[in-house]
Amino acid sequence: MTPELLAGDRGKYWSEPLGISFRAARALLNRTQAEVANDVGLSLATVKDLERGSHWAASSATMQEYYEQQRIEFLGWSDASTKRFYGVGVRWLA
Repeated sequence: MTPELLAGDRGKYWSEPLGISFRAARALLNRTQAEVANDVGLSLATVKDLERGSHWAASSATMQEYYEQQRIEFLGWSDASTKRFYGVGVRWLA
Protein backbone atom coordinates (compact mmCIF):
# COMPACT_ATOMS: atom_id res chain seq x y z
CA MET A 1 0.00 0.00 0.00
CA THR A 2 1.31 3.43 -0.90
CA PRO A 3 -0.10 6.91 -0.33
CA GLU A 4 -0.90 7.18 -4.05
CA LEU A 5 -3.05 4.04 -3.99
CA LEU A 6 -4.88 5.25 -0.93
CA ALA A 7 -6.07 8.56 -2.36
CA GLY A 8 -9.36 7.32 -3.83
CA ASP A 9 -10.15 4.71 -1.20
CA ARG A 10 -9.38 6.35 2.16
CA GLY A 11 -12.51 5.01 3.80
CA LYS A 12 -11.56 1.37 3.12
CA TYR A 13 -8.37 1.41 5.17
CA TRP A 14 -7.65 1.58 8.87
CA SER A 15 -6.22 4.90 9.95
CA GLU A 16 -4.81 6.22 13.20
CA PRO A 17 -4.98 9.62 14.85
CA LEU A 18 -1.28 9.34 15.81
CA GLY A 19 1.63 8.96 13.44
CA ILE A 20 3.97 7.11 15.76
CA SER A 21 3.31 4.21 18.09
CA PHE A 22 5.59 4.30 21.11
CA ARG A 23 3.49 1.57 22.70
CA ALA A 24 4.15 -0.79 19.77
CA ALA A 25 7.87 0.00 19.91
CA ARG A 26 7.96 -0.78 23.63
CA ALA A 27 6.10 -4.04 23.06
CA LEU A 28 8.59 -5.05 20.38
CA LEU A 29 11.39 -4.56 22.92
CA ASN A 30 9.37 -6.43 25.56
CA ARG A 31 10.00 -3.70 28.15
CA THR A 32 7.73 -2.14 30.75
CA GLN A 33 6.87 1.54 30.79
CA ALA A 34 8.96 1.90 33.96
CA GLU A 35 11.99 0.29 32.28
CA VAL A 36 11.70 2.60 29.27
CA ALA A 37 11.26 5.65 31.49
CA ASN A 38 14.40 4.70 33.40
CA ASP A 39 16.39 4.02 30.20
CA VAL A 40 15.29 7.24 28.53
CA GLY A 41 15.46 9.50 31.55
CA LEU A 42 11.83 10.59 31.42
CA SER A 43 9.24 10.23 34.13
CA LEU A 44 6.90 7.26 34.08
CA ALA A 45 3.99 9.69 33.73
CA THR A 46 5.57 11.21 30.61
CA VAL A 47 6.11 7.79 28.99
CA LYS A 48 2.48 6.89 29.70
CA ASP A 49 1.26 10.20 28.27
CA LEU A 50 3.37 9.83 25.13
CA GLU A 51 1.99 6.34 24.57
CA ARG A 52 -1.55 7.73 24.90
CA GLY A 53 -0.87 10.33 22.24
CA SER A 54 0.35 13.41 24.05
CA HIS A 55 3.04 15.20 22.10
CA TRP A 56 5.80 17.31 23.53
CA ALA A 57 8.46 17.93 20.92
CA ALA A 58 11.52 17.35 23.11
CA SER A 59 10.13 14.29 24.95
CA SER A 60 8.78 12.75 21.76
CA ALA A 61 12.12 13.24 20.02
CA THR A 62 13.91 11.65 22.99
CA MET A 63 11.61 8.62 22.90
CA GLN A 64 11.90 8.21 19.14
CA GLU A 65 15.69 8.45 19.29
CA TYR A 66 15.79 5.85 22.08
CA TYR A 67 13.79 3.34 20.06
CA GLU A 68 15.74 4.00 16.89
CA GLN A 69 18.97 3.35 18.82
CA GLN A 70 17.43 -0.01 19.73
CA ARG A 71 17.12 -0.65 15.94
CA ILE A 72 13.37 -0.13 15.76
CA GLU A 73 11.95 1.52 12.67
CA PHE A 74 8.71 3.49 12.75
CA LEU A 75 6.37 3.00 9.79
CA GLY A 76 3.49 4.93 8.28
CA TRP A 77 2.54 8.07 6.43
CA SER A 78 0.09 10.91 6.86
CA ASP A 79 -2.72 12.23 4.72
CA ALA A 80 -2.94 15.98 5.12
CA SER A 81 -6.50 16.11 3.79
CA THR A 82 -7.85 13.83 6.54
CA LYS A 83 -5.24 14.54 9.24
CA ARG A 84 -4.99 10.76 9.73
CA PHE A 85 -2.09 8.31 9.54
CA TYR A 86 -1.94 5.05 7.61
CA GLY A 87 0.37 2.07 7.94
CA VAL A 88 1.40 3.05 11.46
CA GLY A 89 3.55 0.44 13.10
CA VAL A 90 7.05 -0.66 13.97
CA ARG A 91 9.52 -3.29 12.86
CA TRP A 92 13.08 -4.28 13.48
CA LEU A 93 15.46 -2.30 11.33
CA ALA A 94 17.16 -4.63 8.87
